[in-house]
Amino acid sequence: MEGRPLMDLLHDAEPAVTQVMLEDIMEVGDWVGELRFSSATHQDRIWDSRWSVVRSPEGVVQHLLVVGTDVSEKRMLESRFLRSQRMESIGAIATGVAHDLNNIFLPISLAANMLRGTDDPAQRLNLHQMIDQSAQRGAEVVRQLLTFGRGMDGRRVELQPSLLMQEVRRILIETFPKNISTDCQVAEDLWTINADPTQIHQVLLNLCVNARDAMPEGGVLSMVAENVVFDEYYAAMNPEAEQGPYIVLQVGDTGVGISSENLDKIFDPFFTTKAPGMGTGLGLSTVHGIVKGCGGFIQVRSQPGQGAVFKVYLPAIPRPVEVNEMQEADEPIPGNGELILVVDDEEAVRQSLKHLLENHGYRCIVAADGRQGMVCFVQGREMIRAIVTDIMMPVMDGTELIRAIRRLSTDVPILAMSGLPEKESATTMSDGHADFFLGKPFVSDQLLAALHKALTKKPSGATGAGPSTSSSDTP
Repeated sequence: MEGRPLMDLLHDAEPAVTQVMLEDIMEVGDWVGELRFSSATHQDRIWDSRWSVVRSPEGVVQHLLVVGTDVSEKRMLESRFLRSQRMESIGAIATGVAHDLNNIFLPISLAANMLRGTDDPAQRLNLHQMIDQSAQRGAEVVRQLLTFGRGMDGRRVELQPSLLMQEVRRILIETFPKNISTDCQVAEDLWTINADPTQIHQVLLNLCVNARDAMPEGGVLSMVAENVVFDEYYAAMNPEAEQGPYIVLQVGDTGVGISSENLDKIFDPFFTTKAPGMGTGLGLSTVHGIVKGCGGFIQVRSQPGQGAVFKVYLPAIPRPVEVNEMQEADEPIPGNGELILVVDDEEAVRQSLKHLLENHGYRCIVAADGRQGMVCFVQGREMIRAIVTDIMMPVMDGTELIRAIRRLSTDVPILAMSGLPEKESATTMSDGHADFFLGKPFVSDQLLAALHKALTKKPSGATGAGPSTSSSDTP
């Protein structure tokens, strides 16, 4: 190691973390935190480490002292436990999810039948809008559940908690009983935190599920997020707090409250006051573990019959991050007769995409699985200008199809799609196999915009839209 550049020793380390680490080492002389990197044997490892500069008596930097503890297995076990507890949380709201999805499917079913019996253009437009809105609403519910259930492998990033609070509030409105009203107040200049988004999502949802269970007859569930700064006097009085900036995430209810004898036990594993079969007693202990792991702490205020308020304090980065709203999509640009290969094992999906593409100026051929798609590509290689393929398919899945096509052509644009966006986007795009990824369901404009971008983008070494086998091309 001696004499080698520091970054040569950290294979595939997270750029955002290493940048902060290097800045701290240069400015203050040390850095403490968790670092993810690949070992010399290409295994993903996690170090809980401290990096310190060693200076000579004259103040000249001589060495870098690194003390690291390998916590990879520990974090893996924690991740499994948290995922198990997330599944429990999803189970707690399953009835509400089923009820909401049924309410989403009903207008789609009714509108589809009504479309067959009307020729009124205005009424048909309204019915089309009803179907589109319901489908997008259902897709959002499923996306939230998949995101929450799958998690993000404990990776910490700088995040804006207001986005998570908005997402949790949408889940509450869709799944909680209608006799529980939800109030959400977020400071406009809310600071950011360094945390795993899925874990903070889990903290909020666990606290909200507990609040719901405390209000069997209905009530008000409130969520508040604001900035606080602790001075040295507050830190001295509260051993869990440190001097500096924090954000506080507050979840309150108007329910039955917590008795004083139980208040000191609520964060103990497996402690619960709920009836048998209503909970494992791991919800609040999980919340406590996540918050402690982020360097924060929790305060609880409650009295029997007067509800409860949980305040989660997390160390903050005192600068707000702008929340970029989604921009209106431009009018889709039509095709110019390009031949597109669509591969999907669902007949309805194949025909819908074929109909959409042909209505927007493209030509289209379809295949029912990866093997058929490969045959179509080999036969029409000189004419096919882009490929749209599903990932989860029988016989030969989309990932295998993409790899096989890439062995023949590095230039033909490939758009991958799947109902499991986070997992599949990583596997299909991290190595450059696919050019674009679309999470199902998607609206027509998203596909058309991605397809236009793929067709107008010329890969390295390419001279046109068609496939090329030049050895200088970059896959």
